[in-house]
Amino acid sequence: MEMGLVETIANNFSRRVQQPVKVFHDDWREKYRLCPLPLGVQANDITYGSLCFECDSSEPLPEMNSKDDVVDGKTGHIPRPRNKWILYRQYHAAIIKKEIGLITASEISTMISNMWRQASEAEKAIWQQKAEEEDRLHKEKYPDYKYTTKKSPSKGN
Repeated sequence: MEMGLVETIANNFSRRVQQPVKVFHDDWREKYRLCPLPLGVQANDITYGSLCFECDSSEPLPEMNSKDDVVDGKTGHIPRPRNKWILYRQYHAAIIKKEIGLITASEISTMISNMWRQASEAEKAIWQQKAEEEDRLHKEKYPDYKYTTKKSPSKGN
């Protein structure tokens, strides 16, 4: 594969995942690997192949000028407050990623779903309290917020 094409693909991938990408070449398989490895993570040459280059086409998030301009990266969009399951999942996903490293989102979801099913009612109550606190803070920050679903134009009568 031509190196210019590999660079283009790596830059597009970096822009898409919004983080730096390292490009490795596996001589044995004659394939390139594009890896968005976190800062400080040292790649194993045996696993990934030899490092060819690194690229960073991520773009900084725009600065917010006022609360009406941009919220959560979308014009006028206010994020919903997270419920107990979302809070639990985000917390445990970060721990699993840190401890295990390279793991797919599907594997993480399966692990955390099983953990949630096995969690005691007392533990779930703790996450319910956290969700209620987040909801309270959300109401303070966005007092006029009301969740509404957006109907698809093709489904409307």
